[in-house]
Amino acid sequence: MWVEARGPMPQQPVGASPCEGGEGKDTMSTDRKGTKILARTFFNQLRAGGYTHNQILDIATELIELVTVDLREGEKVEPQKEMRHSA
Repeated sequence: MWVEARGPMPQQPVGASPCEGGEGKDTMSTDRKGTKILARTFFNQLRAGGYTHNQILDIATELIELVTVDLREGEKVEPQKEMRHSA
């Protein structure tokens, strides 16, 4: 059974850390726990859905690739924004 996300995903600026904004050390600890819970839930759902370990590794690799591409695209956009402001 898949859990469907409702509403928009919260977005964070590229390179920003979850602790920015003075939220403190407790928030970071909670975020790490939440991330572990989400990862374990996702893994368990994939296994229950019949995915093999190799298929799950392929999915994880693809997720990492998507994040890498997104970060690289964000790095390209940042210098362009700075150039517009200085002109």
